[in-house]
Amino acid sequence: MIWKVMIMKKYQKIAVTGKIGSGKSAVSALLRSAGIPVSDSDKIVRGIYQSDRVFRQFLVENIVTEAANDLSGLKKQVSLAVARRPDLLLKLENYLYPILQKARVVFTEITRLEGGKAAFFEIPLLFEKGLQDEFDKIICVVADFEVRKARVLNRPNFTEEKFMQMNDLQANEETQRNLSHFLIENNGSHEDLREKVNTLLQLGI
Repeated sequence: MIWKVMIMKKYQKIAVTGKIGSGKSAVSALLRSAGIPVSDSDKIVRGIYQSDRVFRQFLVENIVTEAANDLSGLKKQVSLAVARRPDLLLKLENYLYPILQKARVVFTEITRLEGGKAAFFEIPLLFEKGLQDEFDKIICVVADFEVRKARVLNRPNFTEEKFMQMNDLQANEETQRNLSHFLIENNGSHEDLREKVNTLLQLGI
């Protein structure tokens, strides 16, 4: 684990990011197990896909001809549509991103009112979408390419091709390292990662 800047003792917004398979969700889970709330942008998007009727209508009118009832089917339809017409991705992002930004504002205020010292956010595409300036500190989880690939290929319905597509959409690791305040290297066991997260917490977040 590499510390580039110490965390200040004031209230802060802190992002957790990293390339696919690096273990950012594992870090977020460990923070939650320590009693620290973490907002998960992917989880928010899944919730929108699952239960937002207005979003489903938007998809039918702009992205897909018919919306599947199940989450996996709907996300597959959207992925195929965007693959055929990349311009549709911008439409999708223009719909979702304001919702995510509003959710971050609400989460920040709730955390502050509850007496928290910081609001944590797991954001996979932090740098790619130019969101880094919104946060006081950035924790980047890093792992070797082959380690990340092996982890992802153990997930259901993941292929090497899909892994490479998602990996290539993200900023390269050097860029992520240079733009982050903290690096957590995650090539080892879950217990190794737990120790590194505990060290982070001992810094006074």
